[in-house]
Amino acid sequence: MSGHEVEPEHEEHGSSPMVHIIGPLAAIAATWAIRRAMSAGYRSLSGSKPPEAQDPSVSWTRALLWTAVTASTAACVEVAIYRYLNSRSPKK
Repeated sequence: MSGHEVEPEHEEHGSSPMVHIIGPLAAIAATWAIRRAMSAGYRSLSGSKPPEAQDPSVSWTRALLWTAVTASTAACVEVAIYRYLNSRSPKK
């Protein structure tokens, strides 16, 4: 052994229990708001409603692209919310 201690790869971060309560609720609310805003923006720019995956008249390409854009945006917002809440929570 070289005498160097190996840091654990995934150290448990002490976050407040409130983060576990508020985080999911904030993420759900923010995701809902972002999806509504994106749909309104799509309608405003294209003049039509956003593609719906279950609509057979929508091409696979349009359905997949819209799903990818909305899902990745929602995931980024969720990460931002959790990171913000963890930065603001008192540490154990």
